[in-house]
Amino acid sequence: MNKCSGKCGRVLPHTTEFFHKRGGTENLHIECKDCRNEKRRVWRAENSEHIRKYGAKYRKENKEIISLQQAAYRTTDAYAESQQRYAESSKGKEARTRSWQIRRARKANAPVVESFNRKDVLDRWGTDCHICGEPVDLLDWHQEHVVALANKGHHSLANVKPSHPKCNLSKGTK
Repeated sequence: MNKCSGKCGRVLPHTTEFFHKRGGTENLHIECKDCRNEKRRVWRAENSEHIRKYGAKYRKENKEIISLQQAAYRTTDAYAESQQRYAESSKGKEARTRSWQIRRARKANAPVVESFNRKDVLDRWGTDCHICGEPVDLLDWHQEHVVALANKGHHSLANVKPSHPKCNLSKGTK
């Protein structure tokens, strides 16, 4: 058992569960992990400008090393797995869809390009298809531009409504 020398002063088992290791050795710090983490958080908050400048200097001086490290990491299984998990997550799918929609709108020279997600569309317009009036399947529906992008319509929440895929595709640019 060991008494934390930090703010808490708790008596804890002197193990790596409660205390950080010292500089790669088997020796443990005398402050518990909670106190040490709090001390580090306060230091980072007080020295954020110093940290930012040091990081910028390091990245400038070590571009090649960083580039090689990043390239090596991108070839690991851990990276591939994390990319796969993100792609399959709803957040990943939503981000891909949103960026694709914004790119499509910019290519069509849409006057307004607004960032919103599918939930925003449903919250504003409800779950009925704006073309036929029937409820849409919440797992399979399109964000339909009322005034088509090809006809100089805006990519904004005011111009996008839910529709059935069949209704949207049959409408085209009409």
